[in-house]
Amino acid sequence: MSEKFVIVGAGRAGACAAAALRTEGFQGRIVLVGDEVEAPYNRPPLSKDVITGKVGAVDDLVFPAAFYQEQGIEIVLADAAAEIDPACGVVRLASGRSTAYDRLLLATGARPRTLLFDADSARRVHYLRTAQDARLIAERLTERPRVAIIGGGVIGLEVAASAASLGCAVTVIEAAERVMGRVIPREIAACLVDSHARRGVRVLTAVRPVRVTGAQSQASAVVLEGGESIAADLVIAGVGVAPETALARAAGLAVEDGVVTDEFCRTSDARIFAAGDAARSFHPLFERKLRVESWQHAERHGEAAARNMLGREAPYRDVPWMWSDQYDLNLQAAGLIDDADEFVTRGRWEDGALIVFALRQGRLRGAAGLGRNGAIGRDIRLAQLMIESGVPVVAAAVADPSVKLKSLLRA
Repeated sequence: MSEKFVIVGAGRAGACAAAALRTEGFQGRIVLVGDEVEAPYNRPPLSKDVITGKVGAVDDLVFPAAFYQEQGIEIVLADAAAEIDPACGVVRLASGRSTAYDRLLLATGARPRTLLFDADSARRVHYLRTAQDARLIAERLTERPRVAIIGGGVIGLEVAASAASLGCAVTVIEAAERVMGRVIPREIAACLVDSHARRGVRVLTAVRPVRVTGAQSQASAVVLEGGESIAADLVIAGVGVAPETALARAAGLAVEDGVVTDEFCRTSDARIFAAGDAARSFHPLFERKLRVESWQHAERHGEAAARNMLGREAPYRDVPWMWSDQYDLNLQAAGLIDDADEFVTRGRWEDGALIVFALRQGRLRGAAGLGRNGAIGRDIRLAQLMIESGVPVVAAAVADPSVKLKSLLRA
């Protein structure tokens, strides 16, 4: 009897895992379960082309709609997984249906973290995660409202750029001392804020919102902790995401800011795997557990999980990488910057490109760059390879634009 693999979560990680199973030669049944009504789609356009009305919310599908039938992948949409019974090897769905599995992949993604506001304030705040969220925000932006964005992370700043491009008056409110503090160094953050300011976006840092005034669900202002009011007809929050772990926790799996896995994407139950935003996996290169939220990671981690569901025992070693497009700017970051003991700057923002490298004990640990017209892409890619190889580097050489990074990689 052929095996049956079930994938819970019809996002990029789940869809790419299903495709990889077929590519790797799996001939058994594949069931892909999702709680949204749309076939798996890519989320990056939601904060850019979708909310500005350039494209529809699900114009950018992970695979064409016909792909799943062609590949013999059974796809179940608008029916969330409600319970996992590991002892019986069964997933129960919200509709009451059940589906058995021989191997199970949890690619449940993440949900927006919500603000701890009073009930009246809370109903005046929008979040952006799904196609439906994007449709609602896009409709509101056609009115050219005054926009307040709570949170200076990737989503908040991308939405700010999109709203500003439509002619909206935009204010970004960030509680931390700088924007994107977990992802990019101080120098890059300063250049990014300056770029937003030049386009009319007001960026406030080290301030905390406490409530949203207005009538019923319509906002009129965001009130800050010190009493200042920021006029706003539309309030959008982007204060990070939390991994969807309720299913895993209820099933008795190890959970720690994500479903805990080893380097093979395997959870504490040998028949259950996890990938994408929901997973916190041991990374052999960095020798610690990481939970990574990015488009590329979702794809490659899902593919890695598929191979290991088939018993390949191939550790996942990809260096984390993310990018963000804001106006004509491209921001990229690779690796980690939180445990560096030295930071090295290469280039000048006045010349259109700036990269900051994070070193630890003489080896490259992370890199972040901001540039125009593809100016940083090649160097960030080379930085990824240097991080992966662990080659020793000299800070002065990394900082010198006349020294080609490729030559340091060969060293």
